[in-house]
Amino acid sequence: MIESFKRIYDNRHEYIGKWKEKHPDRKIMGYMCTSMPEEIIYAANALPIRILGGHESQNVSQQHMMGTFCPFSRDVLAQGLLGKYDYLDALGITHTCQHIYQAYESWVLHKNIKSFYIPTPNTSQTPHALPYLRGQLKLF
Repeated sequence: MIESFKRIYDNRHEYIGKWKEKHPDRKIMGYMCTSMPEEIIYAANALPIRILGGHESQNVSQQHMMGTFCPFSRDVLAQGLLGKYDYLDALGITHTCQHIYQAYESWVLHKNIKSFYIPTPNTSQTPHALPYLRGQLKLF
């Protein structure tokens, strides 16, 4: 079973390309942070795709962000700049860390992709978090 998932992961970009051929009227929306409410993307009749690193050289991202930024943020930016996710129709983030935000901003700037931001609470452990998120999702 693990081998089946590994095959899909290793060939994820080709898999999504084939999916897009089968569903030409549907959009593919990438997102960079685990706090993205995928349900809102599904509700828009789009396919949510979590942006992942490729464990490859990150040289292409060096001029766009500081070397002290986490390897994951540099890796996802490199994947975007190298065109690995060029099949995306839009790219989004939620309230996130500065490193991912910088990767997102650079990707949007240099790849000229539609973008969206969903403000999410920075903690879910307060009585105000759910009403805040509900209000933001209504605006979206």
